Amino acid sequence: MASTRSAERFRLRVKTLKAQYMAAEWQINGCWSVPRLMGAVLELLMKLITDISNVIPLNYACVYLQRSIADSNIASLKFQTLSLALQQNHCETSGMKIAQFIELLGREKATAILRTDNQGKAALAMEAAIRGGFKIIEFTLTVPGAYELIQDFSKRGDVVVGAGTVLDTEQAQRAVEAGAKFLVSPVVDEAVIQAANELGVASFPGTHTATEMLQAHRTGATFCKLFPAPQNGPAYLRAILGPLPFLKIVPTSGVDQFNAGEWIAAGAFAVGFVAPLFEPDFITASDWDAIEQRAVECLKAAQS
Repeated sequence: MASTRSAERFRLRVKTLKAQYMAAEWQINGCWSVPRLMGAVLELLMKLITDISNVIPLNYACVYLQRSIADSNIASLKFQTLSLALQQNHCETSGMKIAQFIELLGREKATAILRTDNQGKAALAMEAAIRGGFKIIEFTLTVPGAYELIQDFSKRGDVVVGAGTVLDTEQAQRAVEAGAKFLVSPVVDEAVIQAANELGVASFPGTHTATEMLQAHRTGATFCKLFPAPQNGPAYLRAILGPLPFLKIVPTSGVDQFNAGEWIAAGAFAVGFVAPLFEPDFITASDWDAIEQRAVECLKAAQS
């Protein structure tokens, strides 16, 4: 009889703590994190098993634990279900919708893309680009501490942050959890494109040929990053858009403050500035004023 009462207390305590944790988790960043939710609930339950192991048989508690998780559907939470909620913005803090990002990039016409080997200088260099007027910025995941940089800059209210060189779905999810609102890749990876859609963020797979661009578009890519740069530049882009005018193509490689306007005139939806904005010599010399001035020049060329 005492064992039955203990089991009932255990059941009620588990349900209460589970409900409390799920409610608290919903408030963290505005959405559920499946691994964190599962891990914390299991941790709580295992602590309960330890607490009551001297009252009821441990095997009874373990059986109840298994049934409790199954009954609450925690074990069956699907990544697709949660990401769909994100995509539909059911959570107030989940960030901008893809359509809103498309509109923003269509207005700004340019992104600042940083690839360097120093985390501290990466932050200072990007700050300089922002002072120069950039509102859409990207840290490639090859930058040391890239996820931390994405997290830090995503807390600002004046910029939208993305992750570059995203090569798999694990990186995609981690980048979005850090605050990335768009994902850029040097290649067409259908799994990464689908992950971006499921996470509710824009995707820029790297494409070069018309075939790759159409494949990416049909897979669900928001944009087509033109990479690497074709020899005949804007003329190549114009030729691609002739039969495929619905594509939103964003050249990055080969774009500088001198030819950005030509790319836009050829039909580029926007352009991305990499080394011409963040010149290695500027970063080595910590010449942040030079980067700020270059940012002004790049934006003027893209937005004219």
